[in-house]
Amino acid sequence: MSYFESIRSTFEKQGLRIKSYSARLGNSEAEIDRLFLMAKAMGADSIVARVPGQLTSMVAAAAEKHRMIVGIQFSDVNEVQRQLAISRYFRIDPDIGDLTKAKIDSLQFVKANYMSMCAIDLKDAVLGGPSVPFGEGAAQMREVLQFLKEKQVPFTAYVDCDYPGTGRSVEEVEKCVSYARGIIRHE
Repeated sequence: MSYFESIRSTFEKQGLRIKSYSARLGNSEAEIDRLFLMAKAMGADSIVARVPGQLTSMVAAAAEKHRMIVGIQFSDVNEVQRQLAISRYFRIDPDIGDLTKAKIDSLQFVKANYMSMCAIDLKDAVLGGPSVPFGEGAAQMREVLQFLKEKQVPFTAYVDCDYPGTGRSVEEVEKCVSYARGIIRHE
């Protein structure tokens, strides 16, 4: 674990803290347990991952053992609701762009589920279509952020700009962050 502790140290020297570790789960109890140990060594409070149905029980046991939140990323709303009921450490980490791509009303989803969320991924998309620059799609980002601000939720919003941009990746992320901050600060 010293390798992961050195990552934590490198970030901390820059005044940064690793809040969550986004990982692909292994298929065995040992691999899943190791992910939790790696996340802890880096100082993370949670793990974010897609949790396939067949691994739900193993991930729940590891979350209980390590007393660590698992933010479940998902594409099947019914499956994630079933998973939430399995562990007190399970939360959801919805991507409002992915919800929009799946023709799910992101604002209504967030309103109905914000108490079960540990984070939110901000992405804009065309209804049933591709990702687009922030503010050009149907993900209702403005309304979602205003709602979360009103509710004073204690979780993090992550920027996910996977659309084909016009600039370098850093520039595109900066544009997205600026867009989201503008909503939060002025509304």
